[in-house]
Amino acid sequence: MMKDASAKRIEIWQETLQGHGCRLTDARRAVMSILASSKTALTPQEIYDLARDNDLSLGIASVYRTLEILANLNLIQQIHQPGGCQAYWPTLVGHEHFMICKECGRMEIFEGTDDLNELFQKVEEKSGYQIQEHWLQLFGVCEQCQ
Repeated sequence: MMKDASAKRIEIWQETLQGHGCRLTDARRAVMSILASSKTALTPQEIYDLARDNDLSLGIASVYRTLEILANLNLIQQIHQPGGCQAYWPTLVGHEHFMICKECGRMEIFEGTDDLNELFQKVEEKSGYQIQEHWLQLFGVCEQCQ
């Protein structure tokens, strides 16, 4: 039987944590479960609130520690939101980027294009920088919120 995407993601995250000598505490499992099943990027406070709504015993410090570990292992990434608050989302694979609805927070993923590579080459030539990575996030209003 095929596992759903969030269950598979959690399994990979757990294996990665264990492979790096991290314990799989109930708090870490709760944070991973919430992040893996979310349709929007979540702030640490939102993760904490969702855990409490589901009667999970979890401290806000545990949320921050777990997010730090997952981010350091490149399993999740920070999402910069219009209001300035940082949220978290599973790391994308390949050359993918986000479109984020400013109304409901819904996120869509889109593929990068060769046009971006051309832009980065021009920026490198003008600035002298050697670009090693980038984040591209587009903000707007989704079809459902329009």
